[in-house]
Amino acid sequence: MANRYWYGLHWPYGVGVRHADDGSLFASPVVFLSKRERDAWVDADRFDGNWHRSVASRGEALPLMAGALRDLRSIDSRGVAGWNVCGRFFTRLSDAYAYFQAGEQAMLDAIEGAEHETARQILDSFDARCEGEG
Repeated sequence: MANRYWYGLHWPYGVGVRHADDGSLFASPVVFLSKRERDAWVDADRFDGNWHRSVASRGEALPLMAGALRDLRSIDSRGVAGWNVCGRFFTRLSDAYAYFQAGEQAMLDAIEGAEHETARQILDSFDARCEGEG
């Protein structure tokens, strides 16, 4: 996978909130395959006393993604460092996180009875979409 990604941040307690202990961003990165999708996601934010979605730079998103995937960091059999996500090996952090995010969304969709019956279906759909845009 050699996709270009666009990043957003979801801020559960409002845009700009940081952890009190170390000043790091209190946000979760969200990866998009197009700028249009990312911008539509940010624009769909609803004000409830705070805004909860923002555009993120690659520099803001990568450390948060690396932290989320810390336990998935591995070295494959060829000695190449990367991330093992659901049995699939990635050498690029953004690819690994995008796949991880798709899996997380699949689980939520399955719980909520969304259009995809299983997590495998949404991951297969994501794979096909990424391959089509590569």
